[in-house]
Amino acid sequence: MKNKNIVILAIAAAVFWLMGKYRAFRSTEFGVGLPRSFKYNAPTTITFELPVTAFNGSATALNIGTIDLRVFAENQYIGRALSVNQQRVLPGGQSVLSTQVVLNLIDMVAAIPGFAQGVKDQAISLRFRGTINVEGFYANVDIPYTFNLPKFK
Repeated sequence: MKNKNIVILAIAAAVFWLMGKYRAFRSTEFGVGLPRSFKYNAPTTITFELPVTAFNGSATALNIGTIDLRVFAENQYIGRALSVNQQRVLPGGQSVLSTQVVLNLIDMVAAIPGFAQGVKDQAISLRFRGTINVEGFYANVDIPYTFNLPKFK
């Protein structure tokens, strides 16, 4: 009888723990920062680091597994942002996660018509779509990012 109560208590504690992680996971918001450390890898790729910001409004820390995002410029696929390193999002604030972006120059050439429209509008629209593994749950993310170009006279 005592063992049965211990098992029931352990299962209840595991369910409460999992529900807390799930609630924290659902309330986490993702964004992107400014890229850095550009590198040209001849002949067809450009790589750089892209910080992904995660705001965790809960009181529970979260472990991030893989980050797998496709990069679109003016709705045209141009590359991929990946991270397979374990990272941690601290509770009650913003954390910065690291990803490595690989852009394919051939895909970027195919996106030139969209870039031309963006230059004309003086703003380039980027979109990051994919999944982020948070505590074993997969979050589908769609992160828009627009940067304004300087006005030329």
